[in-house]
Amino acid sequence: MNIPTSKNYDSDFCGSLPLNFINLVQPHGFILVLQKETLLIRQLSENVGDFLKIGASELLHQELGKYVLPEQIEIIRHKTQQWNIDDRIPEEITFKINDVETKFSAVIHSKENYILLELEPSLPLAAGDLDFVHIYQEIMFILAAFKKADTIEKLCQIAVSEIKKLSGFDRVMIYQFDKNWNGTVIAEAMEEDLQSYLNLCFPASDVPRNARDLYLKNPFRLIPNREYTPARLVPVLNPISSNFTDLSDCNLRSVANVHLQYLKNMGVQASMSTPIIKDNALWGLISCHHKSPKFLSFEMRSAFVLLSSIISSQVVAKENEHSLGRVNELNEVFTKLLAQMYNQLDFRQGLVQGQYTLTDLFNSSGAAIVLDGEIKKVGNTPKTDEIKTIVQWLQRTRVNKIHTTENLPQHLEPANTFKDSASGLIALPIALERGDYILGFRKELVQTIKWGGDPNEAITMEPDGKTYHPRNSFAVWQEQVKNTSLPWSEQDIYIAEQLRIAVLERLVKDTH
Repeated sequence: MNIPTSKNYDSDFCGSLPLNFINLVQPHGFILVLQKETLLIRQLSENVGDFLKIGASELLHQELGKYVLPEQIEIIRHKTQQWNIDDRIPEEITFKINDVETKFSAVIHSKENYILLELEPSLPLAAGDLDFVHIYQEIMFILAAFKKADTIEKLCQIAVSEIKKLSGFDRVMIYQFDKNWNGTVIAEAMEEDLQSYLNLCFPASDVPRNARDLYLKNPFRLIPNREYTPARLVPVLNPISSNFTDLSDCNLRSVANVHLQYLKNMGVQASMSTPIIKDNALWGLISCHHKSPKFLSFEMRSAFVLLSSIISSQVVAKENEHSLGRVNELNEVFTKLLAQMYNQLDFRQGLVQGQYTLTDLFNSSGAAIVLDGEIKKVGNTPKTDEIKTIVQWLQRTRVNKIHTTENLPQHLEPANTFKDSASGLIALPIALERGDYILGFRKELVQTIKWGGDPNEAITMEPDGKTYHPRNSFAVWQEQVKNTSLPWSEQDIYIAEQLRIAVLERLVKDTH
């Protein structure tokens, strides 16, 4: 997927903010930072008294073993010391204070010099909540439904429909990123009274770089109620690291005010996001919204983590299947084109005449071979002098490997006059110094992008240059994009490199 805008809608300012060192947590749980050897409590969130009926100042500098059952202390020691696990470790921990036992669902983070515990009360299932067995049954049903999806679009639509039924969120969307980190809602299931975002695009600044990085470390991001008062960590600095505590992979990490305002502007009270990851990179998000506060049980959150993993693997499989199919199609054309090329005394004739030409291989509107000062063309191409201008630009910019662009006029000003034939360019260097290239051209494709709000007003800065706000409106805002072509795919680049190698081999053969 590639949203055909040439503008950069990412935000360097938002993307540079240290969200992981925010030093605040959401109040539906609390955090303890422990000395690794002694399990001494060295830092905690100030809201601990809301859960343990003992003040933060009383707990600070105490050993965890004073309040937690001995067998669980041994479990913590064992799980943080064996195998050097540095990933999150789920556990159940019981505190006993004044003869009152309180159970918590815990996530143990084993750091180099300390242990961080995230704790949330173990609550009985609320009315209407599914237990683990029923959640498992629903997941197996969803997995069976996925097998019926022959495209990513169908897969994602099944996913959002079933996740909405399973979780009870008012809206569930799947949001896919393009290469510039703008995103498009490709699937949606929602209540009728909500505004639909299906097929709308959102600028990269909506999920800036620092937030995208954190999604690679967190299986989900839950905000049960945007109208919360965060709890601070005390003391401010972690006495063990002598720095702010890194909350990168903490579920309880508080959210930047600008994001809470963003949810408010959308009319959303609670949200949850789960990453879809392909090849260790963020492919997209499962994004859930609710009009009123909504807390998800540990079982339901676990289901989201599992579904995210399953959807990620299905996306990889579907994209690989599509890619392989496209490569096979191109290889078939390439084989026949190669035969034509070798059956001609002048191999260039075999590439521009016959049953197949370069335009079939490149899926282009035109192509040209520039070799030894001579130009051979096929299809809809720029004029000879215009092709020479392109070659001179390629030489000036030292293009010595496969080069593609879908908006040539943005990089080469004279290309504005021949955008009808060459808004898109793929260039195969044969001999840079001599200006020998094989070129594929794609004509201009005027497109209209439907944005969820004006992307030029995604962020509004206050005069102080520090305070900023998200846009107020998510009404459809249309942008007409000109001077662009269909984008070049990885498969296009792969087959172009195979052709370049074949041509170089033929040239070597012709010289002997």
